[in-house]
Amino acid sequence: MSEVASELSAEEKKSLDEHEEIIRSGRLMSFVDVGKALLAIRDRRLYREFESFEEYCKHKWDIARRTAYQYIDAALVIDDVCSIAHIQPANESQARCLVSVPREMRAKAWKEAVESAPQKEDGTPQLTASHIRRAISKYIDTAVDEPRSWELYEAMDHLLATVIEMSKKWPQDSLDVLGYRLQSLGYELLANGVIAE
Repeated sequence: MSEVASELSAEEKKSLDEHEEIIRSGRLMSFVDVGKALLAIRDRRLYREFESFEEYCKHKWDIARRTAYQYIDAALVIDDVCSIAHIQPANESQARCLVSVPREMRAKAWKEAVESAPQKEDGTPQLTASHIRRAISKYIDTAVDEPRSWELYEAMDHLLATVIEMSKKWPQDSLDVLGYRLQSLGYELLANGVIAE
């Protein structure tokens, strides 16, 4: 899966340095900050001095792409539950339990997991990943096997790499048609609410 490599602008390089410093300083302490930094690097394609996001994660941080996406997913879960929950997931594994819950139900599912948790001696909930999974199981729609975000990006990376490789052999008029069709697809996804503007 190779990307079209291009130089980072000075602004992009500065942004990459800031995100990498967050990862470097918070890698073992703040999974939310690490996940948000990886998300920004991925979404802004600040990794493009490497072949792919996977190569960036492997060579820069010695983590698999799947691990990077677990950090990203956990950070997104925290965003979904932090507005209403007075107790937030304490670690990445607790947050990751909620990834399979539809986003609009995550706060409610988390609240139920907190309220149903056994209490420690100090009166705080004893939240384990196994308790959370049991407590939120009714919120997981098993009939719909939604792919995880890393699976979606993996499919998109593969599609992009395939199109780029094939397009090297196509005449310009075919590339113009491809561009028009991709633009039309984008408008259709936007019109149907599949993607946000």
